[in-house]
Amino acid sequence: MSCGDCKRVTGESDDTTQFVDLLLGFKLRDTQLDRQATNDLAELCLAKFDDTEASMECRAIALYTVVAQITSGNALMLAYIPDICMRLQTRSVLLQSTTGAGGEDFHREVINAISVVLNSAPEKLVNESFPPVMHYLVRLVSCENVEIAIIACEFWVKYAEVPTVAFVRRQWIAAFEPELSTLIAALMEQMIYRPAHAEHLVQFSSRCSNTERPTSLRTDVELFANLRNLAAYAFEQVAG
Repeated sequence: MSCGDCKRVTGESDDTTQFVDLLLGFKLRDTQLDRQATNDLAELCLAKFDDTEASMECRAIALYTVVAQITSGNALMLAYIPDICMRLQTRSVLLQSTTGAGGEDFHREVINAISVVLNSAPEKLVNESFPPVMHYLVRLVSCENVEIAIIACEFWVKYAEVPTVAFVRRQWIAAFEPELSTLIAALMEQMIYRPAHAEHLVQFSSRCSNTERPTSLRTDVELFANLRNLAAYAFEQVAG
């Protein structure tokens, strides 16, 4: 998700439009935020992410905006990592539906936020409250939404190795070991070439000539192939 993506979804609801308009006032592309502006932005975005009445697109934009400040080098936003972690560990976030408008964006940004925290300050997230987050990351590998399953597999490709910091390592293993068999089974399941995929290829292939390939066919085939490949790579990392 980017600033362009934020503008693209503004047609979804008045709430999202108003929120994006507020973000534009910070001039994030052109301005290095000072402490007050960083605090204002964090409070605005975290409040919107907490708003369960807001659309999932809007909440995804809110989380993306805060996390993007961390990845872009705004050291002042690091102070909000504990607040981000607290939200990432809540049931309302981890059990959010993967279907419906905005589901894919929402879970993409949640997994991205988890990844950024693991890179920046893993001890803030991997603690006694981490097991539900681990369960979430394993569960999404089996998601029926192929895009979300791909994002989850990508996570495990990058983060299958046990952290090296002693305290984080202990907490990670404590959360990971009960989920290991489920994760391996889920990855193996995603590596299977399903009859439904073959039927899909036959259906679309019959509608085009040898010199013509419909965009929908190419996209679906590439998604299926990408998921299977990522699941296989993640399996190697996890089982190895």
